[in-house]
Amino acid sequence: MAEQIYTIPINEAYEKVLSVQTPECPYCLLYSMLEKNAIDYVTGGAMMEPDTRIMTNKLGFCKNHLSRLVTSGKKLPVGLMMESHLAEVEKEIFSGGTLFDAMGEKEQKKLDTLESSCFVCGRINDAFDKMMHNAVWLWENDEQFRERFSSVRCYCLPHYKSLLIHGRSYLGRKRFPAV
Repeated sequence: MAEQIYTIPINEAYEKVLSVQTPECPYCLLYSMLEKNAIDYVTGGAMMEPDTRIMTNKLGFCKNHLSRLVTSGKKLPVGLMMESHLAEVEKEIFSGGTLFDAMGEKEQKKLDTLESSCFVCGRINDAFDKMMHNAVWLWENDEQFRERFSSVRCYCLPHYKSLLIHGRSYLGRKRFPAV
């Protein structure tokens, strides 16, 4: 079957895992690629795009991705993003004065929401969900992919679970038992 632009990364991950014969999950490779792309995106020219800045100001970054951003070596973009993000947090949460003056229930809910959101995680999860959908599509439509899928030595449990969920959702009850 001719490759499509949206199937190339999936096939490349499988080829890499199968050519090296490592017990590595191809979806872990895809996730790492998406994470690198998201970090490069947010520290590149996108950090000056108003839509991106609005979202990074609103969502912020999880501890893991903030650490990755700080160690990316791109100090200016990270510094500018953090400056505007912290100004947004200060305006939204600490507008009433000192830390303890401003800590009402409303502010605590905003902090809880902020703590559980991450711009980078959101980009990765959206793209990864599409990749999982495309992998199930490949499995259904490409015999060679089914052979590659069966030849991989292991899948990590979270990604195997995600494949099962997407397979059940995409293939339906009649076709899914064949998996």
